[in-house]
Amino acid sequence: MPTAPPAPPPPPPATLFQAAGAVVAVVALVIGVPVFLQTPPWCDLTLYQLAARNLLTGGVLYRDIFDTNLPGFVWALTAVQAVFGESVMAVRAVDLAVVGGIAAVLARHVGDSGGTPATRAWFAAGVALYYPFTSEFSHAQRDVWMLLPALAAFRLRLAGRAPFAEGLLWGCAVWVKPHVVVPAFAVWLVSSVVRRPGRPVGTLPLLTGGSLLGLVGVAALVASGAWPGFVEVFTVWNPEYTAFTFEELPQRVTITLYYFPPWSLVHVVTIPVAVVHLVQARRANPVARPRAFLAALYLGWLGQAFVLQRALEYVHVPETLLAFAVLGAYRVPVGLVGGLALAAQGVLFAAGLGTVTAPSAYFPLEIPRIANPAILAAWPDCFGPNTPELRDRLREYPVHCVPTWTDLAAVEAYLRAVEPPLRDGELLAFHDSPHPLYLSLHLRPATRYLHFSPVMSIRSQQPRVAAEVRAAAPRYVVSDTMRNTWVRGVERDPDAAGGQAGLPRWFPLSQRGRFPWDQPIVFRSGRYLVHRVDRPIGDVDVPSWYDLGTLGPGEAAARP
Repeated sequence: MPTAPPAPPPPPPATLFQAAGAVVAVVALVIGVPVFLQTPPWCDLTLYQLAARNLLTGGVLYRDIFDTNLPGFVWALTAVQAVFGESVMAVRAVDLAVVGGIAAVLARHVGDSGGTPATRAWFAAGVALYYPFTSEFSHAQRDVWMLLPALAAFRLRLAGRAPFAEGLLWGCAVWVKPHVVVPAFAVWLVSSVVRRPGRPVGTLPLLTGGSLLGLVGVAALVASGAWPGFVEVFTVWNPEYTAFTFEELPQRVTITLYYFPPWSLVHVVTIPVAVVHLVQARRANPVARPRAFLAALYLGWLGQAFVLQRALEYVHVPETLLAFAVLGAYRVPVGLVGGLALAAQGVLFAAGLGTVTAPSAYFPLEIPRIANPAILAAWPDCFGPNTPELRDRLREYPVHCVPTWTDLAAVEAYLRAVEPPLRDGELLAFHDSPHPLYLSLHLRPATRYLHFSPVMSIRSQQPRVAAEVRAAAPRYVVSDTMRNTWVRGVERDPDAAGGQAGLPRWFPLSQRGRFPWDQPIVFRSGRYLVHRVDRPIGDVDVPSWYDLGTLGPGEAAARP
């Protein structure tokens, strides 16, 4: 008589551990995705949206919208806007799709490198706990988007096939940022050392594919009329701008560990692990080769971000994601460790330690965004319209680049009512945060310059910028008082000499006679002033961000 089959064994602990990682990932996404989609755009994204609109309406990049970067990201965003229109939420959805693609490729590589299904699940949990809860500064940025084609090229190199296609993919990434050649070279170098028997390195087809993509991009710039502006940007403007990168090097270590507390501390552990993977690259172990490739990509990416780029938060998102994968390949449950660190950070903040910084002035103890009561309270409203009030509740970065959206909405309403109505070229949003007005009012900017702070920091070109502002002859200018102070909150001080039509009493004396502050104020909304330009435009200047600590009502003389 047949006997009943034995009962299946209970699931091993790894399966339950894997399920726990998946649950954490899903919960993080349920909380984070609605908030992420409604979070307001950083000023970089606004610039690129205007550049994309310019291309879609027949304009010329660099000539009509100034930028100091390669055009790859603008081209990609132009394709997005051609399909979805000028929707910030659509761009954010594409951004999530890009990061999801990155996570999928890296999760597969973690598995190829010895990671278990459980560590892959916790890797996904780490990405879900990390990226949606970064600040708006890091969202929809060039470095993250160029990681996706770079990873596709990286996987082709690991497989040892299609070097021409690999070159095309690296070429796509280079048109976003040329810095990607550093990790590309690191991966190529490792592939040359640990290549499979009988498999050529494929250097010539690799370079052919990359060169072909480069020629296609140059042809596109020439055909569109953007080539002269492109050459000028990289030969006249960028040498001085690039010098700022090396001036920031002394403070780079502490800043790099500060950007994403507690996630940035992952590099302290990942760097030595990656070095070990490189040392073990020639071992017969089947996971040694993919681990070494990943280590090369991570260290190369970290090196170029650390040495060759500005000290900006969003630059360091890609190598943080790569660090998660390096540790995942070493079977570290990244999401679990990071989640526990977030919990500890929240507990310390709740215990009253959130007003101090530890272990240094560069690592603040702050309430994690995923557990921030203000964010959680706004979560139900994230399923409704993207109102200025909601944007103000979700914005995080307290700097002049970030608009106060309710203030800006009042300025928009005022400008819509002016008579005669504003036309293209008649509005100048002088500082970095007011230029979403160009999008909402459907106006072409008065000048090709949008980010006046970095543009005016290139001091050799300041007379030229000032001359273009005078030649533009705008009817109205919107200024941001927050750009002239480090003191938070004072930009909304209602006290003003002369009432609504005057500058705040705290406003620096050395700036009062400069454009646009020398033009009459016809409307004020919080930090924003609307000036009607009815006087000759004189000295056009934006003070250095680092000088603001010395500017104030008691200054003895104007800044030279």
